[in-house]
Amino acid sequence: MYSHIKNKFKLASVMGSLIMLTACGVDTVSPPTGQSKAAFYEQNPEFLNPPESDEKTEQKSEPDIVKETRGQSLVVNIDTPSLQSGLLENISQKAVKIYLPPNYNHSGKSYPVTYVLAGFGSSAAIMYDYMNVYGRTNEWLLANPNKEMIIVFIDGVNELGGSFYTNSTITGDWEDYITVDIVNYIDSQYRTISDAQHRGLAGHSMGGSGVLTIGMNRPDLFSHLYSMSPGVFEPGAFENHQIATNPIKDKILKLFTDIAQQSEADAAQSYRSFIASNKNDNNLMFSLAHSSAFTDKTEHQAPYFNYIYAADGTVKQSAWDSIESGFGNVEDRIALNEANFKALKNIVLDVGTNDNYTWIIQGTRHFSDVLTQYGIEHDLREHTGNHSNRLPTRFASDLLPFFAESFAAK
Repeated sequence: MYSHIKNKFKLASVMGSLIMLTACGVDTVSPPTGQSKAAFYEQNPEFLNPPESDEKTEQKSEPDIVKETRGQSLVVNIDTPSLQSGLLENISQKAVKIYLPPNYNHSGKSYPVTYVLAGFGSSAAIMYDYMNVYGRTNEWLLANPNKEMIIVFIDGVNELGGSFYTNSTITGDWEDYITVDIVNYIDSQYRTISDAQHRGLAGHSMGGSGVLTIGMNRPDLFSHLYSMSPGVFEPGAFENHQIATNPIKDKILKLFTDIAQQSEADAAQSYRSFIASNKNDNNLMFSLAHSSAFTDKTEHQAPYFNYIYAADGTVKQSAWDSIESGFGNVEDRIALNEANFKALKNIVLDVGTNDNYTWIIQGTRHFSDVLTQYGIEHDLREHTGNHSNRLPTRFASDLLPFFAESFAAK
């Protein structure tokens, strides 16, 4: 492994996502379903223009005729049996965006695969275009022609904005969607080297936390992890998070009160109307989505999850502990999954020291500290960017070389 800020740790003893990105070419990309462009850009003004970069990059235009110096960008709709059993919604297909390397159609070779998980509210296409994956990968491969790989961009967007890539009785089995539906499809439809050594998993924000959770659970499937600005809490951070504080607390309690006496059918309709009318409240949608993904128990009546507060505002401890654990309880998760973490070949935590979500900076450092305590080898890479503005440049300068070197290692 290699890094800008390299912390290789070998001590003794172990464990085990929130950004809406938009494309550099904003006129060609629609915001997530249900949200207006005006609201999308009002909440994410940094995405109205491409991030500053000190390197020249190739434009995203894709040629009509594939040349050996240029790969292919494909949008493919994949059947999603894992997402068809949720109480809130059933999704039969999802779109992924795929980069095939320049020589894919000519070589007859099989290739390693890097899977990339998008953040909260971001489609696979938005993240792919914002990072200029097509242009930057083509450019990088010109200098590194023997390091070709397939790259698959995936999103976790659902009716609430994000799935957190975890299995949920409310929104569907999103971890299985990644590890079963998508991996099986890619391996069956493209020439891949279908073993863990030649699969990598990367992600940003909500996707970054998904990388750590899925990687922790499935070292038999992915050997190399690159987690960017992951949603992780240090101890005590959850109590100050938007999910647990006003105005979100009062909005969610009012929702429960308003539909408590309704029939199941009426409550379901009321909840859908509530979601539709609040699509532009990103903090509220994030809180509903996070609570749905990590609730300790599921109700048949909407909004289906067990909220952390009772009607009188007192804490429901079991619900609190469960919902906090989605991004928190780092020590317990690593301790319980020490063997799985140590089975992984390479782990990178990547975070900007000017991240506008300061709890992510502290949470990432805490995650690194706990990995160190358990003797789990990893790199912590810090840079001076914010939550998202370095994604395009770091994709080429760090992520691509990391996976190329990891795949090549014996």
